[in-house]
Amino acid sequence: MRETGKWLLALLRPYRGAVFAGSLLVALTVLGNAGLLATSGLLLSKAALEPEVLLLMPLITGVRFFGIGRALMRYAERLINHSIAFRILGHLRKDFYDHLEPLVPDALPRYSQGKLYNQFVSDINVLQYFYLKAVSVPLGSLMVYLVCALFLAFYVPVLIPVLLLGHLVAGLVVPGLSLSGGRAQKYQLADLQTQISEQFPEYKSGMADLRLFGKLADVQQALKAQVEQLTWLAYRMSLRKRLISRLVFALSHLSMLLALWLMMPSVTSGALPGVDVAMIGLLVLASYEAVLQMPEAVLQMDESLAAASALREVYTKTPYPRSGVQAQPKGAELVCRDVDFHYHQAGRRFIEHLDLTIPEGAHVALVGESGSGKSSLAKILSGLWQIDGGSLTVGGAELGALDEGTLHEMIASVDQDSYFFHATIRENLQLARADATDEAIWQALAMVEMDGVVKGLAQGLDTVMTENGADFSGGQRQRLAIARVILQDTPVVILDEALQKLDKKMAQRIFARLENWAQGRTLIVISHSLLLVEALSFTYVMAYGRIIEKGSRQALLALPDGHYRALYEIERGQF
Repeated sequence: MRETGKWLLALLRPYRGAVFAGSLLVALTVLGNAGLLATSGLLLSKAALEPEVLLLMPLITGVRFFGIGRALMRYAERLINHSIAFRILGHLRKDFYDHLEPLVPDALPRYSQGKLYNQFVSDINVLQYFYLKAVSVPLGSLMVYLVCALFLAFYVPVLIPVLLLGHLVAGLVVPGLSLSGGRAQKYQLADLQTQISEQFPEYKSGMADLRLFGKLADVQQALKAQVEQLTWLAYRMSLRKRLISRLVFALSHLSMLLALWLMMPSVTSGALPGVDVAMIGLLVLASYEAVLQMPEAVLQMDESLAAASALREVYTKTPYPRSGVQAQPKGAELVCRDVDFHYHQAGRRFIEHLDLTIPEGAHVALVGESGSGKSSLAKILSGLWQIDGGSLTVGGAELGALDEGTLHEMIASVDQDSYFFHATIRENLQLARADATDEAIWQALAMVEMDGVVKGLAQGLDTVMTENGADFSGGQRQRLAIARVILQDTPVVILDEALQKLDKKMAQRIFARLENWAQGRTLIVISHSLLLVEALSFTYVMAYGRIIEKGSRQALLALPDGHYRALYEIERGQF
């Protein structure tokens, strides 16, 4: 927790001047109210003894001064403090995203979409109150106490320790006891919120399957029970906060009564004028205005530390190391030497001791049974995942040494589930090349037989796609993804089951066009269909994360007990 606290305070370092100014405004706002009440008390006391208006004019002017000043200070305090909080929030959100971007997907395989979304939104939102409550309120309260203590030193010094004790009990002891008593509930509430935020995206994505298998009602009931428990816990915590607030409010009035009782001997002895009693009593009462916010500030401090601790789990993760030397490839030959890959999980092996050479401009197929490691290898070759051992080069340069721009210019890939954003068709396709013209886009769409579909839409290329292109079929999304790769125009293209969702005839037509388009480019095609890739010049067969056979189609079919031949016989028997 100490390191987390230091990390939170480090966020305020660039704004330390503004933080002090904001806390000063908090103190001035409270002192303005204290001055208003104290001056009003003195005015009423003197008005009862000396009702002449001219004699009371200075006090009347003082009441107006403190009233107007308090309003101005309150406005300035809210304006500056919220401005600081939002600037910190904006900086933190951008910083979190900048740190998250190089970690995805390589270093965050066990982070669910819901958990990351919860951290990016909920936890960072909690931290905006760290400054508003947990920093400015305690600092403002300290300033208020120091000014009030200085004032009391000229009238009744005996009240200074009383005021200090009251502020400490009301501002720290009572909230601290409440915090320790309600911490279990708070953690339970946070766990429930995390569970719901993680489960909801899964339920949303799997709604159709839940309905098909008759489990939708069970999920709804479970979610309803979680929400009811969440509501009950939130109500209990809210009730606890209100009780603590009322208790601190009562302590402020008890402090005022105690101050009045302690002033009686001074008034009786004549050391303190009686007309000053109301002024001092109301000053003591008003000094608690900032302290009344301390219970919430203490709770906010604890919540901020918990949120910051969750965020720092991501901050402490570092991208898997790339070469520190920026390299420039000379050509597009891909070479794997003794490559190991296990998703950075000790004790597991998905690819082992893999050796592979794909010459520049070659068109090769990568085939094998499900689970043989083909898609893992595709993600490695496209730079999405870092290898755990061995060497992987493109054009003689280590793939891990390529910067993002060079990697984007060298290698393009399409997998089985390419993502589309809630944006226009043009914007989604221009992700591959921002300067792609409409003419180039229509040519790419024609290659995948999607130009007629898009022209049939009322808005054409300006049609806004729904989330992940849900208003298009699976085959149409795959064709749009291939069109995007065509626009990217890279020397290396990887197709990982990119035609899987298309009917056989359309897949063959589009694949023939892609082969012709890819002349001079390195084309790597991963497919379960051997018939689709039979025209390619070379084939690698994978099993258990290794290359077990390689050669031309004719050479592989000539092996009597070969793995490729067995797969071919099975597929031929299905048609």
